[in-house]
Parts: sequence; C-alpha cells; structure tokens
Amino acid sequence: MSGLLSVTAVTLCTWTRNPRDMWTWHPDNHSSAAWRDMRATLDALLSAAACANVVLGIEPEPANVICDARQAARVLRELGPDTAPAGIVLDPGNLVTPATLDRQQRIIPEAFDLLGEHVIGLQAKDLNPSGPAALGRGQLDYDLIIACAQQLARLIPIIIQDATEQAAARSGAFLRARIASRAWPPSSQSGGSQMRSASRSAAYRPLRSAFHTARLGGSMSQFESFCAGAFGQRFASLPREEPSPL
Repeated sequence: MSGLLSVTAVTLCTWTRNPRDMWTWHPDNHSSAAWRDMRATLDALLSAAACANVVLGIEPEPANVICDARQAARVLRELGPDTAPAGIVLDPGNLVTPATLDRQQRIIPEAFDLLGEHVIGLQAKDLNPSGPAALGRGQLDYDLIIACAQQLARLIPIIIQDATEQAAARSGAFLRARIASRAWPPSSQSGGSQMRSASRSAAYRPLRSAFHTARLGGSMSQFESFCAGAFGQRFASLPREEPSPL
C-alpha cells in the first residue's frame, strides 16, 4: 500500500502507561519496563518499515514514554546503525508546555541540536500560558523555530496541526509569512542539494494534503476525489471496502 500511495513516512507516538487516557502522563512512563516495552514494539515496527521502504517518524510527546528531545536522542543512540528507517517528527508545541514558555529560547534550539539530522518533518501549532491556541494566536516563537529549521541541511515539510476549518487559511497565512520573513529555503544551499531536498520534500505533499482534507471535515467522497486526482490510476484501481459495523 505504501508504494501505491507514494507514502514515504509513517508517524507514531510511544504511548503512555496510563490505562485510561493515551494523552495523559503516568509516572511509570519513566520506568525501565516502559522503555523496554517501547523498544520491543519499535524494533518490530522498524523491521516492517524497512521492508515497506518507509521511515517511521517518532514524535516526542509530553505524555509518552519518549516525552522530550533528550529521550528521543537516547532511542536514536540505542538504535545506532539501525536508525535508517527511523526519523523524528518535531513538534515544538509538544516540547514546550504552558509552564515552560519562558524557557523556549533554550528548549527549542536544544531539540534541533540533538535531533536535527534526523528530523523528517515539523508540526506547527501554538500555545499560551493557559493551554493550546490557534497557530499565530499563541506565544510560541515561530521566528526562532523557523530560524532553527533553516539550519537543517535539507528542506522538510511543515504540517499545521489542530486547525479548525475556519482557522486553516489564517494559520496558513501566518506560517507562510514567518517563512517568507526568514527567506526560507536559504539561498546559500547548492543548487543540486536544494533540488534533491525539494524533491524529497515534495513526496510528502499529496498525502499531506489528503490528510488535511480528512482532518478538516471533508467527506469521504471529497477525500477519494482528491486521492484520485493526486494519484491517478494507482488510486482508482485500489479495491473499495465497506466499513465494518462497530
């Protein structure tokens, strides 16, 4: 299926020991047993990813076993030569919390320093001291985030997360303005390197757009129409299955 849809990456989180809510922290997340279980699952997924020729994008999330940049760097070190099918999806809105907004000038650059060469994509959302906010309406320093991303050796996709249909256009305009203000991608890159990077980044765009069609409330027929336009005959030839009853 990954080949048919030109999928190059699959994102994942590393779960929590909390039995009631997958987005809630649990003290046992820091236990050696939690790390061992996470690695056993990840190792199996990495083997499958290598066979499917896709990269697994591990996203550090505060309620998960891999909860920050340092834990993500730890698992990459442990993987060693087996790191190839693994990358990092970096979401600054997960690395900074309402309680640490005043420390983002240290937290965000440290994350890029630790993980930069493995980052395969950024997620963009926003944050206030009171909690989540629409992109551009919070206090995350996107000038800093874009400046850090600009130091990477390649172009990467940026995905706006948790935008309502009403806020999507405004959020997109905000992000484009921040990128434009930083003259990104940098003109100092060599032409050949930049073209290869852009080509690799472009591989994410059709499926990313399809993902947002679904997330923003588009109907399944709209989603299928988009896929048919993006992937042509490859999508049209896929078998259709009716959803199973719950």
